[in-house]
Amino acid sequence: MNAQRLVFIVNPIAGGKNKEGFAGWIRDFFSKEAWQIDIHYTQAPGDATELSRRAIEQPCRAVVAVGGDGTINEVAQALLGTPVPLGVVPFGSGNGLARHFGIPLRPQKALALLKQGKTICMDVGRINGKVFLCTTGIGFDAAVSERFASYQARGFMTYVRSTLEVFATYRPEEVEIDWGEGRHAYSIFSATVANISQYGNNAYIAPQATADDGYLDLCLLKPFPKWKMPLVGGALFVKKLPAFSFYEHRCVKQVTFYRKRAAVSHLDGENVYEGNRLHVEIEPRALHLIVPR
Repeated sequence: MNAQRLVFIVNPIAGGKNKEGFAGWIRDFFSKEAWQIDIHYTQAPGDATELSRRAIEQPCRAVVAVGGDGTINEVAQALLGTPVPLGVVPFGSGNGLARHFGIPLRPQKALALLKQGKTICMDVGRINGKVFLCTTGIGFDAAVSERFASYQARGFMTYVRSTLEVFATYRPEEVEIDWGEGRHAYSIFSATVANISQYGNNAYIAPQATADDGYLDLCLLKPFPKWKMPLVGGALFVKKLPAFSFYEHRCVKQVTFYRKRAAVSHLDGENVYEGNRLHVEIEPRALHLIVPR
């Protein structure tokens, strides 16, 4: 029997978590007789995409992203439209994709899933052509992402700190939004386009979202009294955000945001600067992903 080839793309700094010895775990977990294991480490943004492109030049059972949603995004870019599935060993700060699909957060169980899981086809989104698997958007969430990126420390508590700091001075943004029915003027606290249900850390911006229905979920949070922020934050974690009157949701194939000025937006937890016109669209069933049976 020919050995099956697995390629691991490891982000050594994802989530601020120590991955020393991880290569040893992988090689111990997969028998040499049945599996050929290749392990590559990223050193800079974009490395994961290039390493994954090289990996699939030869027959490959799967390319496995070891890191957070940003690393997963980079690996996925090389696999779009190919038959090679994406595997995930979550090591990020939020792990939104893994949590949405029930991919285990413990490395040993995530490795076992590569042997025992099933492969599905999931939708992906694009914002001005750039791929996202989880969420993209503008407003408060993007400002928090930008603040979060300014800190060396990663993890949930840094998100909390960033959120509180941004909220203290944040002002809603005036935008026009077109989801195929003409432009609509909005004052927004945040505008998120979601392919999955959450940002990460079980913070559910679109609890109704699925990643294989051919639609993206446009989620608008309109301005609300500041004293309600603790209620909004709590609702985010118990899937109750849609109960608020200032939450607006619709399923879309595409949506365009027109901003009065260029500012930061977010894409799978990373900052992007895309000008004042942002066009978001879906690419249905474009990525194979290994998930639990």
